[in-house]
Amino acid sequence: MNTQLVDSLVQAILSLPTEERALLGEKLATASPLKAASNSVWTEEAVDVFLALGRDAVPGRLKNTAVNHDRSLYSNPE
Repeated sequence: MNTQLVDSLVQAILSLPTEERALLGEKLATASPLKAASNSVWTEEAVDVFLALGRDAVPGRLKNTAVNHDRSLYSNPE
């Protein structure tokens, strides 16, 4: 499992307005039954919901993101 991807998804979901988070949760809960990871099948609806996260994403505000990403998340504020 890619924990960085999961963390990024969680951050993106938490940045959504409450109503959109609730809608996303409902759609994902009904889109595909929970199965073992090796047996899981994403429905077209679930994939659409997942891809929608990036369509209306708020642009980042961090300059030189590749270098400063971890620093901005994990360093002590100065």
